[in-house]
Amino acid sequence: MINGRHNNSSNSTITTVSTILKQIINEANMQLNNHLMLNGTVGTITSHNPPRTFSDNFSDTLIMNSGDISASSSSNSISSNSDSFVNFTTYLDDIQNINNNNYSGSSVTAHSTEPNIIIVPPVKTTSENTYQNSVIIPLYAVIFGCCVIGNLLVILTLAQNKRMRTVTNVYLLNLVIIREKINEVHLLYKSDIELLTQLKWLLQLQPDIKSVSAAGKSIILRQSFINALETGNSSHIFPIPMNERKRTVIFSSWRSGSTFIGDIFNILPGNYYHYEPFNYRSVRQIETDQTNIDHVKNLLQCNYDTITTKKHMNVSGHWHYNFHMASYCNKEQDVLCRSVPFREAFCNIFPRQNMKLVRARISLAEHLLNDTNLNVNVILQVRDPRAVTLSRRTLGGCNLHPDCYSMQVYCKHLVEDYHNAKPLLQNFPKRFKVLRFEDLAMSPFEVTEAMFNQFGIPFDDRIIQFLEEHTKSKKGGMFSTFRDSKAVISQWTQKLNMREVEKVQSQCLDAMKLWGYNFIQDESQLNSTDFDPIGRYSI
Repeated sequence: MINGRHNNSSNSTITTVSTILKQIINEANMQLNNHLMLNGTVGTITSHNPPRTFSDNFSDTLIMNSGDISASSSSNSISSNSDSFVNFTTYLDDIQNINNNNYSGSSVTAHSTEPNIIIVPPVKTTSENTYQNSVIIPLYAVIFGCCVIGNLLVILTLAQNKRMRTVTNVYLLNLVIIREKINEVHLLYKSDIELLTQLKWLLQLQPDIKSVSAAGKSIILRQSFINALETGNSSHIFPIPMNERKRTVIFSSWRSGSTFIGDIFNILPGNYYHYEPFNYRSVRQIETDQTNIDHVKNLLQCNYDTITTKKHMNVSGHWHYNFHMASYCNKEQDVLCRSVPFREAFCNIFPRQNMKLVRARISLAEHLLNDTNLNVNVILQVRDPRAVTLSRRTLGGCNLHPDCYSMQVYCKHLVEDYHNAKPLLQNFPKRFKVLRFEDLAMSPFEVTEAMFNQFGIPFDDRIIQFLEEHTKSKKGGMFSTFRDSKAVISQWTQKLNMREVEKVQSQCLDAMKLWGYNFIQDESQLNSTDFDPIGRYSI
């Protein structure tokens, strides 16, 4: 209750000011409590007397004196001089002292006659918030700008540096592989200890794995994970038993389109490519003797510790078409990739192998097909002698030996292969395939699917995409498989003259008849766009 002499205007002024200040202080208390709740410092504040807030105490002690005015509460009586706020500055000083002394959220008693008054620390002012925003927001902007510029520099650097881009892609691929393998491994094994045991077994399974360097073991382990991801078979993170591996051997001759067929099998998941095992013999054919038979079998069984296989390994770039091997065999790893223990251990982790032979005849295939441990499929691939003549003109070193430059020798081999293929088709109908390059070029999807079905290989989207990219492109070079295949089979009609065509046809009369290639009778037929060089044949 208020006692004293005053007029109505004074009462109105005091009431209005008191109400406004109450609202302001209550709002400040609410904001402070919210702030403290977010920081976990608000709890139950206890006192002997019921706790009072700053606004409660302040409203009870506020006196605006307009003469001789005093205010009192149930707990104390306070007087003031005219035109002053009683205890207002005292409360502010108390609050500031509390704030400076690191207020901890417990009960604090102000310098007041009121017992156990609870003083709540002040909230941050608008000017303080403005100051923080003016510092933090620009700082965030600077950091964000630096990140953007840094990313752009990385992108530009990778775009200009092919080697760095390759390394980065391999690194990112490894991150993806590790993440995927962690998920797969947790599904396969119930505990990390069992997983570590299995991985340790992976490195100790091969008898010669101990002689592989630490870098070699890391490559083998990483590639085994890739194989498992590619094939979708988690057991492929371990070396594949010899009799469970799938093998395909392609017999052909130089510039006959065998690289294209080899690449079709090379993109199969988990495939290891033995490219030209007899490349150390340059452009000469090999005999079907025991040494050469053993050489092929040794490679198909990942045995590199022989004199012949070491000759093959010493040929520069022999792993170029084996893209799994090529991804590791850069200049830094050249010594490692010529190491016999590493090559054997690396080869043994692949569930599938394919090999391309252009220096061996189909008579060697019988020895492979009869070996039940190899589980091998064989393809005999031939091509029109007139197209081969044109293509071998651009093959370096072909003029050094008649095995390469003589069409008479080539067609002699075509006749021999035709007769040797007959019993193989009868004895191994599901594992032996005869294929003309022209048939594949004209109908790549149908012929490839039929061949895969015969060998029990899935004809999936990966194969379809490869055929679409490699049979319609015009960007390929001499050794590229990016070609317009339909244009390739008739290209010789535009670049060979009639005299050259007649010479090849006379040397290859029997071979062309056996393999179903149509003869050109005169120059008008040579220049005609209606001429079809492909006829029918039976074997």
